[in-house]
Amino acid sequence: MTTGHTAVAPRPYMSGVGPLVSAARNWLYSLNGELAGIGAYAGTLSIAAFIARSEMGELATSAMPDQVGPLVDPDDRAEHYWGLYTKRDRIEQIHPQPDAG
Repeated sequence: MTTGHTAVAPRPYMSGVGPLVSAARNWLYSLNGELAGIGAYAGTLSIAAFIARSEMGELATSAMPDQVGPLVDPDDRAEHYWGLYTKRDRIEQIHPQPDAG
């Protein structure tokens, strides 16, 4: 599953979607624990940026060029999904890792 980083860290102006993806993230953590006994896996990639070559990424960078951080490459996302699926060593991957501070 994919969620936005607001599922992990609430942000201003994301009060509509943040609680929804947070609830989905909570459900996924619970589901992963329930599935572990049968060898199944559930995980999430939480995206902390806009996606390059996407309509929303292009709109955001043109409307707010000074406020949009780095765009993430969709090919990198695919590698993170593959790593979650094949390794199954974590429930969640945050991409990119946000700066501390």
